[in-house]
Amino acid sequence: MKNRLILIIFIFFLTGCERKPLLDKLSGAKVTETITIDRWGEWVPTHIVLKSGQTFTVTATGKINVVFPAGYFADNWEYFYDPSGYQIRFYNGNYYDGQYYIGGEIIPGEISGKLYGKICDSAFGLGSYYESPAPVGGLLYLAINDFNQGTIQTGCYTIVVVAE
Repeated sequence: MKNRLILIIFIFFLTGCERKPLLDKLSGAKVTETITIDRWGEWVPTHIVLKSGQTFTVTATGKINVVFPAGYFADNWEYFYDPSGYQIRFYNGNYYDGQYYIGGEIIPGEISGKLYGKICDSAFGLGSYYESPAPVGGLLYLAINDFNQGTIQTGCYTIVVVAE
């Protein structure tokens, strides 16, 4: 019993995770966490610690509205993103088109507005739905790939992570 307690305390301090989800993962229990992200450009830690190869599912919903400051090149334009990174553009309040825009700041050269995950140094696209084995073991982080360029972002993505 004493050795098990020492192991649990060691893992707690090693991962920096909250105790209950960590204990659930050690016991093999299914863990579910719901997270709301309303800011771009930073990795947000979950409380999900995955083992390499462990299957997990991510479901994300929501909308981010990107507004450019007055006088910027995009006057009269409004941009809306969903968790897959799909961008819907309006000009003077009228639908213009939809597209994916490449060029985020969190993961350069990838889709802006898209939800991404990271475990250790391994980053991967999640989008609106993702189900796959973890590429490596460790704490799961989430981020929205930033399209900053002086914009104002409102709205949020709500993400449900389930680790089997």
